[in-house]
Amino acid sequence: MTDLILRNARLAGQDSLTDLGIDGGVIVAVGADDEAAETIDLDGRLVTPPLVEPHIHLDAVLTVGQPR
Repeated sequence: MTDLILRNARLAGQDSLTDLGIDGGVIVAVGADDEAAETIDLDGRLVTPPLVEPHIHLDAVLTVGQPR
């Protein structure tokens, strides 16, 4: 049994809706008859990856912000 199923999710660049499964923190394929501990109907809402800001200044990381 999957932990979570997101039903009727819209993915960027696709016209049709899809179901997404989450099991142990990993996205997995699910079928129409699969069951989960929790199911959420997204009703066509867009699902996107999380926003991440990997920007750092390596010249200041080890100097507590004081340039050498």
